Amino acid sequence: KVYILKAYPPQNASIITSVNTGEVLGIFIANNRLIVISSIKPQVRPLPKPEPPILPIRPEIVPPIPVFEEELTITLYSLENIEKPTVLQKINVTGHYVSSRLVGKYCYIIVNFPVYIFEDRIPLPLINNEAIAPSDIKYFGRDFSYTFTIILALNTETGDYSKEVFLTGMSNYIYMTHKNLYALVTKRPDIYVILDKIINVIVEEMPEEVKEAIEKIRSENISKTEKYRQILALLESEFNYLPSESRKKIFAGITKEYSKLWHEETVIYRFAINGLEIKAVAKGEVPGRVLDQFSMDEHGGYFRIATTATVYSTEDNLPTVPVQVNNVYVLDMNLTIIGSLEGLAKGERIYSARYMGDLMFLVTFRRIDPLFAIDLSDPSNPGVLGRLKIPGYSEYLHPLLDKYLIGIGMDVDEKTGFMKGLKISLFDISNVTEPKEVSTVVFEKCMYSPVLHDHKAFMINYEKLYFAVPVSGNKYSGENGVYIIDILLPELNETTKAKLAVRGLIWHPGAQRTLYIGDYIYTASYDVVKIVDESLNVVNEIVLMQSSK
Repeated sequence: KVYILKAYPPQNASIITSVNTGEVLGIFIANNRLIVISSIKPQVRPLPKPEPPILPIRPEIVPPIPVFEEELTITLYSLENIEKPTVLQKINVTGHYVSSRLVGKYCYIIVNFPVYIFEDRIPLPLINNEAIAPSDIKYFGRDFSYTFTIILALNTETGDYSKEVFLTGMSNYIYMTHKNLYALVTKRPDIYVILDKIINVIVEEMPEEVKEAIEKIRSENISKTEKYRQILALLESEFNYLPSESRKKIFAGITKEYSKLWHEETVIYRFAINGLEIKAVAKGEVPGRVLDQFSMDEHGGYFRIATTATVYSTEDNLPTVPVQVNNVYVLDMNLTIIGSLEGLAKGERIYSARYMGDLMFLVTFRRIDPLFAIDLSDPSNPGVLGRLKIPGYSEYLHPLLDKYLIGIGMDVDEKTGFMKGLKISLFDISNVTEPKEVSTVVFEKCMYSPVLHDHKAFMINYEKLYFAVPVSGNKYSGENGVYIIDILLPELNETTKAKLAVRGLIWHPGAQRTLYIGDYIYTASYDVVKIVDESLNVVNEIVLMQSSK
């Protein structure tokens, strides 16, 4: 359900009404419109079994083929009568929800539908129970894999909508500006290319009759999968008969070939957005994989992206060991790389990133948390301005007054690497060549916060300079709810130095979101909304549904 609450004044807060939905994946408010994106959970629908022969000599059991169906529903409500929301538009689309964005009065929803062949047909995605016409499906040319990417654009004022369907890889993350939508896909090497190289290494050490048998299999008119199955079965049976020196040589050769072939890349698709018009305009690639939507940014006509890549040593006489490195790339609007900064923090991976105009802040981690300040003012030549090494790491960075960063992550023991508790840091970045951690708060009984994987769980009140962090401790700690943390700054609070001060904990197990209206703070879980005053005294509590406990 989606509940609509009378929220203010808090003493009179209550449920106004609710609307029934499937599993809620996204909610947007645009003026007096409500957009709800919901999902019907996938159901396994077995296809009919073929009819058995009348007189079977040897009956065979043919298992049903499962077909997984997932359907999204985008519902547009009018809230002109807040007590009785009315449906203005409803769109059903088959596929997996990727993400959505609201830009002005337009809502954009991105959906993936897998491409697969059943018998001699390729099932097509459905929109309002009508299959997409094959002639309406667009593509960028030959790609490394294929998924139907459906982009819906909905005018929230009128209910009009448009749809575009593209063949792309399966989207992992999206990034959107007012004019561009970027869909990102992780690309890995073709498994058959790797198998070919491995087979060639092994075959070199095999007797001539085995080589001939393999060439015969390769020439047969059978499926690719069956060819590899037969070849690998043959090699497996012969491998153990080889001398130990030959087997060692094969292992060394396989490792070397694998290290050359294995590489991760991120494919980027750019779509131009203008109201209901969606147009594919560019495609590009960068080495490595992205962490989340904060790993990328568009600024000044350039697209910037931070990645972590796994690389292998390919030098002779050295063991081939996988190592993680971190990179920053700057691309033009054609998604061509024009600048790069590669090889940062070898052996670590990116934990968080934040762009601030021509600056970027990047956190990597293994046991020590380096905070990098990176200069992007020259797109062709990004460079490190400064760095700070401290124990632990930040998984979310939030800018404050262009002079500070708030970091939320975990405190870690330098020697053992064990997690010590949730850590909140205040960084002074006024001198980007020497960023400083000026204040920290560690909650040793809390090992988790929704903020660590969902930035929407973080709330900050810039006018009164405090922020809220939902936390979860164990059942004995009593620290389950939302911490309110005040920010004391010399510029505003007449204090001698910048500092974080814990105001207190709002007890609310399962809290996922925090917001404020005037002098009151609201915390929300899946079954309760709690309202407190600025001293954190409970003013009201609204039960949405009966707890499952």
